[in-house]
Amino acid sequence: MLVPAERRVSPRTGIAVVRSRHAAARTDRRAVPPRTTAENTVLDLVERPHGLPRANRQAVGRVRGRRVFRDLAYESYGLYIELDGRVGHADVDGRFRDLNRDNAAVVEGRVTLRYGWAAVFGTACEAASQVAGLLVARGWGGAATPCGACSG
Repeated sequence: MLVPAERRVSPRTGIAVVRSRHAAARTDRRAVPPRTTAENTVLDLVERPHGLPRANRQAVGRVRGRRVFRDLAYESYGLYIELDGRVGHADVDGRFRDLNRDNAAVVEGRVTLRYGWAAVFGTACEAASQVAGLLVARGWGGAATPCGACSG
């Protein structure tokens, strides 16, 4: 459960409480009940537990003069991560928009790794390993760390 840093919550069995000064920005208030945004949830499952550097979320860029958003951007390493859910990705127009954005990234010398929600939630450790491998290949001096769910 994500709560504002100043709020005090009594401990409950089976519920981990995380306090954050940025709770409001990390929460999708349109959701019922309110919950962290998809991007923040992914970061909680992939990025942080595996020791990956912090990516810029919903990074704004331009493709052929049009504004685009990258779900996660490791700008220093020329790497974008795109997370495909049903919204905006189910129809032909959405898929071609994604392909055009990915191709434009390659032309700029950047790489896009694209994951579906099932991969992120079912095989987050594998996705984190792929991201870490590409970051290292592109100059990151760090190393991924196994989370509690990683095997071997």
